[in-house]
Amino acid sequence: MLRASLWTTKGVRKDAQFIVTLEGPPNPPLTLYFDGKSLDCDLRTEIDAIKCIRKCMLGLSKGCTRTRDSFEFVLKNLKMPIIFLKEGGEDVTSLKYFKTLAFVIGPQHDIDLPSDVRPSQVISIGKKSYLASHVISYINFYLDLKSNRIKIIK
Repeated sequence: MLRASLWTTKGVRKDAQFIVTLEGPPNPPLTLYFDGKSLDCDLRTEIDAIKCIRKCMLGLSKGCTRTRDSFEFVLKNLKMPIIFLKEGGEDVTSLKYFKTLAFVIGPQHDIDLPSDVRPSQVISIGKKSYLASHVISYINFYLDLKSNRIKIIK
């Protein structure tokens, strides 16, 4: 998911951030904030991404910070529209395009948002279930297309 969010063939995507909250043992929560503008990691391969995550978890990576923020805290402090990706949501083409958006996606299944967090929109990229990393890649492609950063040649 980190690679799908921040890596392009030209290097780290400078216009994106990736935030992940790890809630499993031994000491949850652990939230990692990766900022594409200043991230000093190579993300060319999955092994590179694992090394970057490990460095961030140890507090050794520029462009990445770690906190004990909960998932709920992260959502409540985003200060931007939240787009919830969920199977059965509105078609992605109905996305109300904002300059800055936060997309929330679960790693293997739909996740439950805290009851007091209201998404601006609930969208889906299709009727089938896809890997979270593929959904992120598709969303990046779609946003790049909508913002005219890429052109489709027919």
